[in-house]
Amino acid sequence: MPEPKSELDLINRATPAVLAEENVLLREEVRVARRASEITAKLVVDQFVKIEKMLQRIADSENRSAISTRNRISANRSIGHC
Repeated sequence: MPEPKSELDLINRATPAVLAEENVLLREEVRVARRASEITAKLVVDQFVKIEKMLQRIADSENRSAISTRNRISANRSIGHC
């Protein structure tokens, strides 16, 4: 039997058993790829949640700092007027 010249030639010569085995392997690859995409999507969501919490902490800290500064300015004005 001559050597196959292309992948298509190889497929055309494949037996039903070989094609069935290849089909099983390809289905498994698809299953693994889907699982990997699910894991990746979950990790991305988790990362966004962490970033959102961090941004909220930064905003809270800035608010506390602004309130503290405003209170100091207000206290200094009160002391200056006494």
